[in-house]
Amino acid sequence: MKYFRPIIIGLYFSFSAIQLSLAESLDSASSINQALENADLIRSSDIEKFRQKLSDISQIQHQLTTEQQNYLNYLQAYNLAYTGKTLEAEAILRDISNADVSINLRHRAAATLVNLAAIAENWSVVMSILPQVVTEVSQVTDERTKTVILMAVAVTYNRMNQYELGYEYAKNLLSIAKSPRNICFAHKLMVEAQLNLNQIYEFGPETDKAITLCNEANESLEVSEIRSEAAKKMLEHQRYKELIRYLNQFLAQAEQTKYNKVISEFYSMLAEGYFMSGDMQIAKEFALKSINTGKELGNAEPKVRAYHVLYKINQRQNNYQKALEYHIQYAIADKKNLDAIKAKQIAFQLGQQNYIEQQNKIEKLDHQNKLLTVEKQLSQSNANRNQLMMILLFIGLVIAFSWAYRIKRSHEKLRLMAEYDELTGVYSRAHFKIIAKSTLEYCNHTEQEVCCIVFDLDQFKNINDSFGHSSGDWVLKTVVDLCLAQAPQQTIISRIGGEEFCMLMPATPLIGALNFAQTCRKEIEKIVTADTGHHFNVSASFGVTSSRLSGYSLDALLADADTAMYVSKKMGRNRVSQHFRELDSPGDKQHQDELPQSAAKY
Repeated sequence: MKYFRPIIIGLYFSFSAIQLSLAESLDSASSINQALENADLIRSSDIEKFRQKLSDISQIQHQLTTEQQNYLNYLQAYNLAYTGKTLEAEAILRDISNADVSINLRHRAAATLVNLAAIAENWSVVMSILPQVVTEVSQVTDERTKTVILMAVAVTYNRMNQYELGYEYAKNLLSIAKSPRNICFAHKLMVEAQLNLNQIYEFGPETDKAITLCNEANESLEVSEIRSEAAKKMLEHQRYKELIRYLNQFLAQAEQTKYNKVISEFYSMLAEGYFMSGDMQIAKEFALKSINTGKELGNAEPKVRAYHVLYKINQRQNNYQKALEYHIQYAIADKKNLDAIKAKQIAFQLGQQNYIEQQNKIEKLDHQNKLLTVEKQLSQSNANRNQLMMILLFIGLVIAFSWAYRIKRSHEKLRLMAEYDELTGVYSRAHFKIIAKSTLEYCNHTEQEVCCIVFDLDQFKNINDSFGHSSGDWVLKTVVDLCLAQAPQQTIISRIGGEEFCMLMPATPLIGALNFAQTCRKEIEKIVTADTGHHFNVSASFGVTSSRLSGYSLDALLADADTAMYVSKKMGRNRVSQHFRELDSPGDKQHQDELPQSAAKY
């Protein structure tokens, strides 16, 4: 033991000397505040150096003030989010938002929390925070904090597919950006929005400028994300060989970012490119790498694409058991991805309604405060009491009538927004559920059959992406008008998702609903799109069930019709499928001869 004692003492003094040297270097070269600022500045351009700086500052954590500790916590939350540990990062940011910290750090934490919730696709959390963050951005005086907020808002709107809003906030960010990093981010977000709005070419001057600026700022992650967006356009236009050359040229740079989302996207697009070019082995390797890299990303688009490639490869190689396994994984991931897209749209609409209601409450309180101010002024003055009382009464009446009128208009507007879909004029999902449940209770009581039809427009995202949202809106309104023209008077029609609709048909037999769905399908197929200025095909996939098959529960009817509709999708789209189950009497089975186990083409 005596031989180890000098070694232990030596190690102790060496470790103490390292700590002392580190503390002296931070104190002499710059303050702790400056060390935190330096780490903040390189957090996206040099992730390894950023992490080393955090580690260095943590070594002298006992010297930090409360504000400095919270700043360090904020940067550590960013590091956790970068590695995919969003839940841990969110918990830290919430603690900072509730702590006694500077107003600027609180604003930055809230903005980053919005961004993380968007990455985690927790849209209800996003819309519970985002309106307040957007409202407060005009009140922020610190330029750096304002930059962080504008960046987070633009990123979040782009993630919610609200690219017009994302572009506007990115332009606002560019107007105040001074550092090369922030200028890079602004241009990257603008290009991302414009590409998705089909306003620019993937190799146009805007894209080249954004890449050049981000390279100059050493923001390799942003460069890789811009190239990923450009590659998606190549994939969309089926330029597979060009896609392969482009992605392979910049794959190493993307891998060096160590950001799994971007790397997984590169791999999945390479997998599809190689598959469509006939190279099955390389396609399979990249598809498996994409799934493995993106395993913590949920059912995002790269995973959907990778599973689909693996399914197609095994199908082509006659490995049907493996093909079936991958097809199941693809179907699950695809449905969850579609559900996530619909959840974004619903969360955005609800958030907008809640914001309007909140603004009305604030306006009401403002009116009340003005009235109280007038009363206080009147109570302090003894002169001209009667005249002032008349003025007070008049002001009160004007405010009351004005407020009553605005409340009435606001309530009417909110009622219409809540009950009807603004674009198509049919019932909203929430109001449809109220009417449908009442109708089902009545039909159940009177023993009348009720049919439920769910249909979804095929390849609708491609229409929006290729021809613009105005063309997509035209298609939605035209489809609804055609269905309304064909529908029996008692039919209840609702838009229950982005391009998904439901029709409830009381007092209608199953064969009647199937015939009606088939009529609607044929009419939709005949739509001529010349009015949009473009020529493209429109079709829809239908799922049909009835209370005889699914009972009188709205949830069961919707679920079974939705399942049948997905069967139509998987069987090639542009068809009508019926939910199927064994019925009790021979009469019940007369319309179900030769149907598959889950559903059938009508």
